Amino acid sequence: MQATGRPLPAEDRRFLYSLPGVLAAVAAYSALHVGARLLASGNLGEDDPLDSLLIQTLQAGYGVRNGPLYDWLLWLLQQNIGTGVHAFLLLKYGLLVAMAGFIFLLARRVTGSALWGFMAVDAMALVYQIFWRFHEGFTHRVGAMALAVATLWALVRLIDRGRRRDYALFAVLAGLGLLSEHSYAVLLFAALAAAALQPATRRVVYAPAMLAALPLTLLIVAPYAAWLLEEPTRMQAFVAGMLTVAAEHTPKNPLHALSGPLVYPLMVLSPYIFILPLVFPSILRAIRRQSPLRPHTGSVPDPEQLILHILLVELAWLLLFDGLLLPRTNYAVHSLLPMFIPALVWLTEKGRQSLPSPRRIGIFVAIMLTLTVVAFAGRVANMYVLDPVCKKCRWGIPYAGLSEALRERGFQGGTIIVDEEELGGNLRRFFPDARFILTSKGGIVPPETAESRAGQTALVWQVKRDDTGVPSRLLAHLPPSPGTVVAQRVEVPWRHPWRPDGYRTSTWAVLLSPG
Repeated sequence: MQATGRPLPAEDRRFLYSLPGVLAAVAAYSALHVGARLLASGNLGEDDPLDSLLIQTLQAGYGVRNGPLYDWLLWLLQQNIGTGVHAFLLLKYGLLVAMAGFIFLLARRVTGSALWGFMAVDAMALVYQIFWRFHEGFTHRVGAMALAVATLWALVRLIDRGRRRDYALFAVLAGLGLLSEHSYAVLLFAALAAAALQPATRRVVYAPAMLAALPLTLLIVAPYAAWLLEEPTRMQAFVAGMLTVAAEHTPKNPLHALSGPLVYPLMVLSPYIFILPLVFPSILRAIRRQSPLRPHTGSVPDPEQLILHILLVELAWLLLFDGLLLPRTNYAVHSLLPMFIPALVWLTEKGRQSLPSPRRIGIFVAIMLTLTVVAFAGRVANMYVLDPVCKKCRWGIPYAGLSEALRERGFQGGTIIVDEEELGGNLRRFFPDARFILTSKGGIVPPETAESRAGQTALVWQVKRDDTGVPSRLLAHLPPSPGTVVAQRVEVPWRHPWRPDGYRTSTWAVLLSPG
């Protein structure tokens, strides 16, 4: 989707500066991270175990904090490639490749340059929340980020072409986005509000064809909406959830509440947003001189200003709700990623408008490559060296040894009850047909199956020192037994590429009901 009247320069016609080239480069980058992860450990990441427990059965909804789209896709993958880490990695990095492709398409349209479209994709490597936190955690947020960029690309495509299929595509992406993280809804609202400001975009977006495409969005959202409305408590939790968080963390100083919405967007784009003016110092002049806030009134739409207005509407939203109406100061910075990932495209256009020399562009690419290598080296150290590089060192926890100990004690199938999602999600890798009950996080109790009724019930929990007392919330789920059941201590040594086996151990307690 190239800007009208702005043919690509000759230097932009390299394979790397094309959509296939960008997808290939990001796929290679993803393969490097996936390969290192699989060689290091099959353990699930920071946010994955809870999702693994949630998707034991296919449901219309899994909670009020996120839509079910990511869980649906993960459930589908697990039906085909198992409950291990492979499904999580395939989904996460597949979405990363897709997000890079849409960033490239959108940035190429805004800048009129395939080179600068590639630079916008490069920018992701300079955002801490992407070059580090993305690999360590994130589930639903990845889908919301990809759909946020895809939706804006579809919106600009719709404004450029205005065909029925473009309205349908936008409506479908909007529906899918609303099934991701709920912060996507803020971006969608901001995009529609910003489109109303320019006459050229308003005529196309606010047209009867958009209303005709709206049923597609409603049809996609309908299963989750029906699930929310099925029980009044769900809808109440959906609406009141943020109010509870806000009430618990209301700042004493009103100025403190207002500072968060202004500072957090800068933090979520850090350190990229600070590196950019250092490498391209003229970018500040470009922002000041070439970023009019007054809506463009020409007959040709201005996609650059459209993105700027989207970002400003989102800032206004944060100031109004998170700063004034529901003042809160401790929400996670990375929760804003789906809303502000399009800022990479706008900032890239500002970088192009600063007319940097080839030398400065080379410096930017060199910084990006250096940070990419350093971040990858840090992750490798985190996964292979383990302590003292990492703290919790979840990649080294010997869940495989625990699963072997469970089998040795006679557990072949049935129900496993845990009080930690990380423990349960990782055990599910080894017992894909077992039914898992989680007693914390509000509780996860999937319906019984014929296999779980016929099998045993195992209580598994982590212990410290010699304490093997059964936690009461676990014991409540244990079926009544005429005999005496005794918890058994399971101590599993850690394995390391060069340290002796057992340099560190993990200890659990296991209680099996007679089966």
